[in-house]
Amino acid sequence: DKMDDELLLDPAIRDWVVLPIITMLILVGMGRHYIQLLLKSDPIINESSLNEMKYKQILGQSARLRMHGNMLNDRAYGRRKAYFVRKTTGVLREKVPGPSNPMSNPLAMMDMMKGNIMFMVQNFVLMGFVSSFFSGF
Repeated sequence: DKMDDELLLDPAIRDWVVLPIITMLILVGMGRHYIQLLLKSDPIINESSLNEMKYKQILGQSARLRMHGNMLNDRAYGRRKAYFVRKTTGVLREKVPGPSNPMSNPLAMMDMMKGNIMFMVQNFVLMGFVSSFFSGF
């Protein structure tokens, strides 16, 4: 009764098909990771990207204050809230430029293209490898 529930795998299939495929998947994944690190271009830091990071950090700070404000006393919470929403000088009252157009950054577009090509090459290699292992079955 217990023997019917177990899955039996032929040792030859395990040794010559499953283990090489798992090894190949691990090696290809590691290779893809390091090749993508090599192909990635250095980001260009300019005024607009610095401002965008600043605004994202301010939004993150205000979200953390909303989530964890109940742990502060009323005076500390009021000071922090005033820093964000004061009518004249609150940091959330500043004009925020719209999101930048991702198509205007050629380096980002090139990085996306490199990633897509890398993914395609990886799939071609894996398909060829797997088909060579399963060609006799």
